[in-house]
Amino acid sequence: HNYVEGLYKPYFTKTGFSSFFVTSAFNYTLKSKDIKINVKDMEIEKTDKNHNYHFVVSVNYKKGDHAIKKYQIKGIATLPEEGKIAQITYKDDGGLLKNIKKNS
Repeated sequence: HNYVEGLYKPYFTKTGFSSFFVTSAFNYTLKSKDIKINVKDMEIEKTDKNHNYHFVVSVNYKKGDHAIKKYQIKGIATLPEEGKIAQITYKDDGGLLKNIKKNS
């Protein structure tokens, strides 16, 4: 808990972090030390006046000495305060979470 809090809490509103911690933070946490995920690219676009931003994050996933698999994570982040996330909604992760759970 302290590690995740120290890593992510400064970027969230108070209620945003609580929601993220309960619903998202551990979904993509890796239990297997031989799994590596690296962010390769990120696209962010403001979508409307309600502080919503669409994002696409391209990542490389590698388990041990297996070949690298590429994934795109798509979603919406809501930032009602400058630099503070209130909510993150993941729309599509291209199967990344399923692969993590299968291999962790």
